[in-house]
Amino acid sequence: MTVDPVASSRKAPRSFLFVPADRAARLLPTAERSGVDAIIVDLEDGVAPVARPAARTTLGAALAAVAGTTPVFVRVNPTGGPDFGADLAALDGLPIAGMVIPKCEAPDLDRLVAALAARRAPGPGVIAILETPRGVLEAAAIAAHPSILGIALGAEDLALRTGMRRSAGGEEILVARSLVVLAAAAAGCWAIDTPSLELEDMAVVRRDARAAAELGFDGKLLVHPRQVVPVNEGFEPSEEDVTRARRIVDVAAELEATGRGVAGEAGQMIDRPIIEAARRVVARADEQRKERA
Repeated sequence: MTVDPVASSRKAPRSFLFVPADRAARLLPTAERSGVDAIIVDLEDGVAPVARPAARTTLGAALAAVAGTTPVFVRVNPTGGPDFGADLAALDGLPIAGMVIPKCEAPDLDRLVAALAARRAPGPGVIAILETPRGVLEAAAIAAHPSILGIALGAEDLALRTGMRRSAGGEEILVARSLVVLAAAAAGCWAIDTPSLELEDMAVVRRDARAAAELGFDGKLLVHPRQVVPVNEGFEPSEEDVTRARRIVDVAAELEATGRGVAGEAGQMIDRPIIEAARRVVARADEQRKERA
């Protein structure tokens, strides 16, 4: 399997847009033009079982027809299911950035490694979607696996399996979200939030992305191209954030000049963690400005 891996040291993608594999030839060009940071071609839930064989055979041609400027991942079917072997074979030689494993639990990664070894194929980078209670509770072990680029939360399947009632505010998935963020941070991989299912009110999508960013997520799964702009905006610092961060960086310069370790600014104590966080915001804002220039 030929893979163009996306190194985890790169700026993490803010947005991952799902594209059904059986419509990839038509939808991939639109996805590339949307401004999304990464694309996930879906062979699992987005494709009816009867349509999967044809989707596999056309996948290579669909990928070859696009510019290739946006990293493309492929979501395969669960490793323990009947479609997984055929999915894996269909990816041989394709220029993908990695593989997405749905409903991932720790044994799935062992099965993936064994399947690749049997095919004598190099291991691709993996994004694991945690959609089961066991998967979420194993987040730290999954994130630490050497194949992992990132871990994502799949809240709808998780709610189905736990009896959670999904709400607009998402309070019921706060613990799961936090476990994913902590596990990813500990392992140094991407933390990717569950998608918003809102397709009309993009202010709702933007607020949801902003909330995910505040929790510590690097990016978010998307189900429609119109979600790209609000999600990307939600993961970027606001003007208010940047203004405050620049003030803190100025205070840090004064601290260094006077040899002090802490200071007060607008009623808040400023110390090393606050200063480093502010520098990160300023660096992100400067990077944003360069991209727009």
